[in-house]
Amino acid sequence: MKINITKKSLCTAVLLLLSALAAQAQVTLSGTVTDSQSKETLAGVSIAVKGTVTGTITDTKGKFSLTVNRPAPFTLVITSVGYKTQEMEITGGRSDIDVTLEEQAIMGQEVV
Repeated sequence: MKINITKKSLCTAVLLLLSALAAQAQVTLSGTVTDSQSKETLAGVSIAVKGTVTGTITDTKGKFSLTVNRPAPFTLVITSVGYKTQEMEITGGRSDIDVTLEEQAIMGQEVV
């Protein structure tokens, strides 16, 4: 029995395999960022993947959604003015994240 494989069908099979591998590497994260004392949600908080330019900010209700094109594990860096920067390690099965930020007083220098 002779199998007839054309270049077109071979290319199609390779493209399907590559797209399946690329889809596997995507991780979608979502969650809410709140203040540790008041428990209010925080808008405009930056959530970024450490060492990359991939990131997002929270909406007016403190919610965010982020799609990362790399496999876990990786680290998220959560920052906002007036709050301590927090780093969070993301491993395999985690997709829903709730973050609580603590306030941080920053002393400025006097400008003359």
